[in-house]
Amino acid sequence: MFHLKGFSTILLMMVMASSIFAQSAKIKRAKEDMADLNYIDAIEILQNVLKAEDNAEAKINLAECYRKINDTENAEYWYGQVVRLPEAQPIHRLYYGMMLQINGKCDLAKEWYDQYTKEVPDDVRGQYLVKACDYEDELMTKNAGIFEIAPMPFNSNLDDYTPTIHKFHNFCF
Repeated sequence: MFHLKGFSTILLMMVMASSIFAQSAKIKRAKEDMADLNYIDAIEILQNVLKAEDNAEAKINLAECYRKINDTENAEYWYGQVVRLPEAQPIHRLYYGMMLQINGKCDLAKEWYDQYTKEVPDDVRGQYLVKACDYEDELMTKNAGIFEIAPMPFNSNLDDYTPTIHKFHNFCF
C-alpha cells in the first residue's frame, strides 16, 4: 500500500513539473514572438497559458503586447491586472495610466501617474501626463475644425507607409 501512495505522489509531481515546464516553454515562445514584433501570435500563446493557470509573467507580457498593437481597451484591462501583482514594476503603473488616459479616463489615470511619479521622481513623463490630463478639454477642442483631413488620391485602403509619388501628377496639396 505504501508503495502505491509513494508512486502516486511521484507521478503527480511529475505531471505538475511537466505542466510547469510546458507553460514556461510557451512563455519563452511568446517572448520570442514579441522580439520578432509578432504580437498577435504572442497574444494567442499567452492567452492559452492564462487559460491553464494564473501566471504573472503571462499577464505582464500580454499587457505589453496589447499596448504595442495599440489595442488600448485590452491593454487597459491587462495592465489593470498587472498593477495589482507583487511583480508589478513602476513602469506598469505608468503604462496603465496611459491606457486609462487614452480611453478617456483621465481622473483614474492621474492617480496612477501620481503613484509612478512618487516611485520614479526623476522621470518627468508622469508629471507631464498629469498636466496633459488637466488640459485635456482644452487640448481636444482648441484647434477643432481648423484643419480638414481627407485621403489623398494616391492613398489605398491598406497601411500606406512612406508613400512615394512615382510620376508627377497635378495634385492639389
